[in-house]
Amino acid sequence: MSLSFAALAAEPVANGLTYNHVGVAYGVIEFDDKSSAFKSKGYGLEASNLVTENIFIFGSFSDTKSNKAKNNGANVSMDVDFKNYSFGAGYRIPLAKGTDAYAAISGVKSKGRFNAQGESSSDSSSGVEMDVGVKTLLSESLELTAGGGMLLGDFMAEARLQYKLAPSTGLFAGYSRARDSNAFIVGLRYLY
Repeated sequence: MSLSFAALAAEPVANGLTYNHVGVAYGVIEFDDKSSAFKSKGYGLEASNLVTENIFIFGSFSDTKSNKAKNNGANVSMDVDFKNYSFGAGYRIPLAKGTDAYAAISGVKSKGRFNAQGESSSDSSSGVEMDVGVKTLLSESLELTAGGGMLLGDFMAEARLQYKLAPSTGLFAGYSRARDSNAFIVGLRYLY
């Protein structure tokens, strides 16, 4: 990302919670609908920055690939390449010491490329994601974020845990579920 998020920082933490970070992640997305299924693996980048006491901005990029799929129950050799982009803003509301509620809205764009048995196709979609959730400290080093919302017209739920290894370093893991997919991620964050 070309933005200097450190230059935008209002304060490193709000209510003891981390809002300013840049991270890299490895993820697995399992897609399964009535006619096809595949598992896509790859990397992602993310960033978040508190720009005022209550407003934060965030963005992410992911690139995942798969070379096997099932179509109507039969194994198929298929190259699948997905790229996802999002950028948005949110508002935090302190509820108690170490606990915030939040609401966020973002623009989302997804691009998919499929290549099977010499035939190629591509697809893209874009839209708006709206989320609400809670961010809370479970301990001095462990933070939980859990929420749900609408992603491209479908309900989605997500939970993430972050463990602070040091004041500027965190490990995180997450799970999200949408109508036809599950996603698992693990990653490392620079906290500022």
